[in-house]
Amino acid sequence: MSTALIVRVAAVCSVLGLFACQSVPVLNVNRLAPAAFQMNTASNGQTAKQAFIQAETLAVAWSRDAALTHVLGQKIGATGRSLASGAWTFSFVDYQQPERGFQVRLASGQVPKTQSMVASRLPHATPLEDRAWEFDSDRLVKQSRSFFPGLLWPVAQVELTAVDRRLVWSLGQERWIDAMNGQLFTLRR
Repeated sequence: MSTALIVRVAAVCSVLGLFACQSVPVLNVNRLAPAAFQMNTASNGQTAKQAFIQAETLAVAWSRDAALTHVLGQKIGATGRSLASGAWTFSFVDYQQPERGFQVRLASGQVPKTQSMVASRLPHATPLEDRAWEFDSDRLVKQSRSFFPGLLWPVAQVELTAVDRRLVWSLGQERWIDAMNGQLFTLRR
């Protein structure tokens, strides 16, 4: 039985809750998890946190010690969701082996793309304090309108990153919104 077929059978069985499929051979999840997720395409209109659920699952399959280092949203619409031509890209490092990097790109309507690389090729290689990430991209749009009235949505890109050791949404040109509480963030100089 081919690996792809085994993965499909296991996915169908888990979705349908069929116990008769328990005879499917045990698979090496770390090796096959990305392929299992590639059966599903990223849905149109995901917020960053919705996309992160799938990206984190793929990253943990790559390394149990995967730690988020950066989020890039491209072509994000006025609802804070990726447009049909948009994507969310998540960067991770292996916390135990920080020289190892991994990226997951979830483009709307496409199969997720994953890539292992040296961490120095990532936009940022320092793990983010992602437990502080409370403010999703849909709320970011609403809040950005009050802080930056000249900013027009859709935007070409937004980033979840660390500035001055604080988790922030970056809207470019030093326009930052705190990713924990949605407040305007400015650098302490």
